[in-house]
Amino acid sequence: MNVKRSKGLTVARAAQSIGASVLIGLIFWQLENNLSGIQTRFFSSFLLVFTQFLFALLGVVNAFPAERAVFLRETQDKLYHPAAFYLAKVSVDTIMQCFFPILVVAISYPLIGLNGERADRVLWFYAIMAVCSNCGAGVGFMVSAAVPSVSLALSIAPGLVMPQLLLSGIFIKVGRRSLQPKLA
Repeated sequence: MNVKRSKGLTVARAAQSIGASVLIGLIFWQLENNLSGIQTRFFSSFLLVFTQFLFALLGVVNAFPAERAVFLRETQDKLYHPAAFYLAKVSVDTIMQCFFPILVVAISYPLIGLNGERADRVLWFYAIMAVCSNCGAGVGFMVSAAVPSVSLALSIAPGLVMPQLLLSGIFIKVGRRSLQPKLA
C-alpha cells in the first residue's frame, strides 16, 4: 500500500539512479582497456555500487519511524504479527531494490566501456549491484527500526556509511611495489 501511495519516491529513486549513472558514465567515458586503466575502472565500479548502496539506505531510513504509530496500534490490536509486517516490508523492498541496479547497469556499463563482450560479466556486475543495494536497504531498515524519529535516523546513517567508505580499499594505491612482500 505504501509503495502505491508513494510513487513519487520511486520516481525520485529512479531519477537518482539514472542521473548518477549518466554522470559517472560521462566522467569515466570509454576508459582504456589496458593495465593502466585498472585503477580507474575499479573506482568507477566502486562509485556505481556505492551510490546504489547509499540511495537504498537513504530511501528506506524513514520507513519505520513514519509507520511506527500505525504499526504499534495494529500489532496491539493483534491484526498481524510483527514478523508478518517485517517480511512483507522486506519482500516488497527487495523487489524494488533489484529494479534500480538494472537502470544503472544498462546506462553506465556501455558508457564507461566496461567488459560487455560476455553477458555473464554484465550479469555478475548487476548481481553485485543488486546485493549491495539490498544491503544498503538492510542497513537503512536497521537504523530506522532502532530510532524513534526520521531526523535521528538521518543523522545516524552517515556515521554508519563513512567507515564503510573509508575502509573499502578504494583509497589504497596498488602498484608493483605494494604487491611485493616486505622483508624485515
